[in-house]
Amino acid sequence: MAGAAHWQSVPAPAWTPSARTGHTLLYSDSLDAVVVFGGLSAASKHASDCAFCTVKMQSDRSCTGDWQALELRGGKKMPTMCVPRRCYHGSAIVGGHASRLLIFGGEGCDEDGHRVLLNDAWQVCLRSGESDQIQAARGAPPAPRMHHRCAILGGSLCVVGGYRAVGPDKLLACATDALHLLTLCGDGEVCRSREFKSAKACKTGLQRH
Repeated sequence: MAGAAHWQSVPAPAWTPSARTGHTLLYSDSLDAVVVFGGLSAASKHASDCAFCTVKMQSDRSCTGDWQALELRGGKKMPTMCVPRRCYHGSAIVGGHASRLLIFGGEGCDEDGHRVLLNDAWQVCLRSGESDQIQAARGAPPAPRMHHRCAILGGSLCVVGGYRAVGPDKLLACATDALHLLTLCGDGEVCRSREFKSAKACKTGLQRH
């Protein structure tokens, strides 16, 4: 059938990211590439590496892929800190020339190596590898969680769902709290305006607070 959808395998190049689960994989318009971040390795170790892959269609309609590692480093505000290792986090990409990967929450490890849920927010410049933590000047961030989803919504980073630790035994339960919005700046390149807002479900849609 002409124009029918079909699957095609892309041959592995000389270098690829290590095998993992619990990572995020997103498409960047400005890089014309897919971007992978973090995850849990085959040895059950949390990761904080970032890489992107460009896929090219050849004249015979076959595809080739080229993976490149992005070396992360501290940004201007926190030059000695990078995004902590994590898996089962949420992420989204803000476009523009300085395309940025936004990351929220997930599962990480504390200083003693115990697994903990996170609720920190970070941004990574996909051109330079600079990373900075986003600290809200107003509003409270969502509770620590993993397996949630993130998206860009009207100039804000939207966080919803996932698993939270509840009760004295910290058992995991599905998050049924509000949808959360982290306000970004207008150009989408640097997160200057930092404010968390929540929205609760109602019969006629979403109400913002």
